[in-house]
Amino acid sequence: MLDENVDITREKILDLAKLAKIRISEDEITGIISQMGNIIKFVNQISNVETHETSELYFKTKISTHLKDDNKEISLSQDDIFKNCAEKENGFFVVKI
Repeated sequence: MLDENVDITREKILDLAKLAKIRISEDEITGIISQMGNIIKFVNQISNVETHETSELYFKTKISTHLKDDNKEISLSQDDIFKNCAEKENGFFVVKI
């Protein structure tokens, strides 16, 4: 169970944004703090559901999944992939946010 009294601060939200490499405006921070509190309450609510006498669920079907074989195929070179790219960095596309 998560502690509902976790102090979700502006600094923690900014740290999470930094780790996720996303930009958050000052206007969004208050809403995110509220949403994080609601998520913690919801997780606690689910954690309190009594499941001790509930049997595991499983489904047996006669349908089998047909997976495609992994076959090596000719692919584009990195130069061809980045040919029309506006900006790249360390082998990745740079996307402006």
